[in-house]
Amino acid sequence: METSATTRTCKECGNKLLGRSDQKYCSDQCRTSGNNRIRNEHIHNSVDSRKAINYILINNHRILNNLRKKGFEFSKMYLRDLGFNFRYLTAFEQKDESMINYCYDFGYIVQQDEVRLL
Repeated sequence: METSATTRTCKECGNKLLGRSDQKYCSDQCRTSGNNRIRNEHIHNSVDSRKAINYILINNHRILNNLRKKGFEFSKMYLRDLGFNFRYLTAFEQKDESMINYCYDFGYIVQQDEVRLL
């Protein structure tokens, strides 16, 4: 006996669902991916994430300020070891053939494995 139920699809990839009637995802991978996406959307839209990003930017600024007293060229690995996060910056500017990244009032250029402070 056939039923005329509507076709259910995976919330993440859109594949046809077979199995339980309350199933939302077709596989563990889609379930994990979907839950991560929902969590990330919530985190990026919350006040706490802005506080966390501002904390990262302040930490990056502190690192650049301390490094400026020691010189102007450093390896990316050295900055990462100090806790510098290259993912966040406050502005950027294309000048000649280099991209200048800014963390508030400090500018720096990332070249291959080196960082040059301006």
